[in-house]
Order: sequence, then C-alpha cells, then structure tokens
Amino acid sequence: MDSYWESMVEATGNSYESGAGVEYDDLPLSDEPLYLLGHAYSTKHDREDIRLDHLSRLWVTYRRDFSPIGGSEGPKTDKGWGCMLRCGQMMLAEAIVRVKLGRAWRWSGESFANDATYRDILRLFEDNKAAPFSIHQIASMGVSDGKPVGQWFGPNTVAQAIRKLSAFDQFANLLVHVALDNTVIIDDLKALLRSSADSKALLLFVPLRLGLSDLNQQYVPALKRCLEMPQSLGIIGGKPNHAHYFIGYQGNELYYLDPHTTQDCAAIGPAVSGVAAAATASGSPPPPDASYHCPSLRRMPFARLDPSLAVGFVCANEAQLDDLCASLVRRMVQQFDLPLFEVHQTRPSHWPAFEPYTLASQIKFDQQEDEEDDNYVLL
Repeated sequence: MDSYWESMVEATGNSYESGAGVEYDDLPLSDEPLYLLGHAYSTKHDREDIRLDHLSRLWVTYRRDFSPIGGSEGPKTDKGWGCMLRCGQMMLAEAIVRVKLGRAWRWSGESFANDATYRDILRLFEDNKAAPFSIHQIASMGVSDGKPVGQWFGPNTVAQAIRKLSAFDQFANLLVHVALDNTVIIDDLKALLRSSADSKALLLFVPLRLGLSDLNQQYVPALKRCLEMPQSLGIIGGKPNHAHYFIGYQGNELYYLDPHTTQDCAAIGPAVSGVAAAATASGSPPPPDASYHCPSLRRMPFARLDPSLAVGFVCANEAQLDDLCASLVRRMVQQFDLPLFEVHQTRPSHWPAFEPYTLASQIKFDQQEDEEDDNYVLL
C-alpha cells in the first residue's frame, strides 16, 4: 500500500520544500495511543487504519500556474506566502467533510469517479476566483483586513477570512465563529446556531497565543486534550513561511499535514471512469484528486510548535455543541492550572452585545455604510 500511494504522489510532480529538522519516520511502535482528529489508534495494531485515515484527509498545498490573484499583475503561485491560507483551507475542508460525509468516510482511488458530494467539496477549494474558498477568495478577503495579496497570514486572520466567506456559501452549510480574547461564550455559539432558519453545523476557531517566542510547555497537556475530543479539527499554526495543519499526536509528538509542496494547479472536472490504480499502472495521469491526498505521515515534537496558533472544532448540531462545551470545561478548564482558553456561559458585562455574522448581517452592514456615504458632505 505504501509504495502504491508513493507512486501516486510522484506522478503529480511534487517537490517538497519544508524546512530542516522535521521527522519523516513513519509510524513508531509505541504503547501510547495515537490520536488522529479525536480518534484513538494503536500504532502496534491499527497501522493500516491509521494510514488510510490520514490519507483520507484533504491535503491542500502550494500551487503554481493558477490565474493571477487580484488582477493581471497578481501572483500566479502562493509558494512562499500562502502556507497559512492552505492550512486554513485544510481545517475548513475537514469540517465540511465531517458534516457532509462523516468522520468514518475514507478515500479511495474510485472516490472521484463515484462520490459526487466529495467532488463538490473539492470544487470549493479549486484555485480560481469562482471557487467559494479558493486561495483567490481568502487572499482577497484579507485585503479588507489590511493584508495585501502575497502577504503571510496569521491564524486569526485566516480564520476571520473564512468566517466572512462562509456567509456567502450555500453548499458547506456551516456557520463559522472565531472566539475573541481566548474566551468561548456558550450563549453566543447557541445564538449563532439558532440564527439560521436552516439546520447548520458550527465551525469554531479559537485563536491563541501560548507564549512569546516559544510555546510555553505547560500548555501541552491541554493541547493534547483538545486533540482527543471527537469534535476536534486539529490545530493550525506556525511561523511565517512555515505553517502546518496539526491533526493528531502520540506521546510528545504532533502529526501534521504540510502545505510546503508546490504542485501544478489542478482543475476539478467531471467524474471520469476507471480507478487510480489502473491509471497509474497504464502510465496515464492519476485522477485530478490524487494531489489532494498525502501518503506520508509527518511528525514533530510539541516543543517546536509556534505559540501563535488556532484550535478548531466542528459541531453538527446543538447537542454536539453541548457535549463539546461540557468536555472543554470538565477535561480542560477544570483540570489544568493553565487552560488554553476560558469557557463561559454568558458574555462579560463589559462586552458589546453579540450579533451573529450571517449574510443578512453583512448586507445590513453594507447598506449602513452606503447610507453613511450618501450623508457625507464634502466641505
């Protein structure tokens, strides 16, 4: 199985560009469980299950030769600046897969041909302006927050961009919330879920700063606890030009997907007949989705994790949200002297009233701005 998937990646012409000092050894045998997005495995007994679970996550990397971002003179590749945007796409993609296909969904060489929902999810992230969550859209949304196209994003900036874009998407069926000031307010999350006439899932980003230049190691147990929860979407974080999407841990090491592989721009066309194995055996190109799945498990010590990061969670409904909040309080806030963040039922009295960010609220905001412009008198 390993050699098969390695040949698939080689067929895409990938070139790996991550920094030195990262451990590429596959799956070390250990008595400690390996947690992958909330699911516990044994590296002694579940090795193939671990590989397939990891392989099934959407891997979004640097691309080249896509249409220019922000006009004809804009960049045609995100190599060197887009890694955090790609990590944000991966966390969002995992949330959508979880909602649309379920945590037990697994990828195969036939998925592209046979699974229309899976193809629709991939199309959300195509590298063109028309795709709802393309790098074009995320980078352009960052301009409104003072981030020129081609500038590196931090975890909070990419989370805010995804929150704004989600209001315009009709397929993913997600409501996105970005927690403020290291604080999760339960009533705000419930108000957001109840603000939609349709039943929608919740994607929660919690941006954090867990140290100055280095991660405060006292936070590691709480980070592990978050990665163990079934609602976990992992962690996005990293230094400029070196961001990763962390999806699990074992012992004192994190497992992650790395966007620092530059691949050709891939168009997600209609379904094609045949399977990837047959295509590879005949020497013809693999299906378009082959470059969205990474066969190589990569890991690194918690000690190398940058202190600027964001943890993510997804809840399909209010019952799952109740379970998540109760688990965060019981298993993280109450158990550690230094929890990652606070969880409160209601907003602090000095905070302004919560207003859910939806398409309707965005239209209202735009109309208010237009009215203010109309009432402006040049003297």
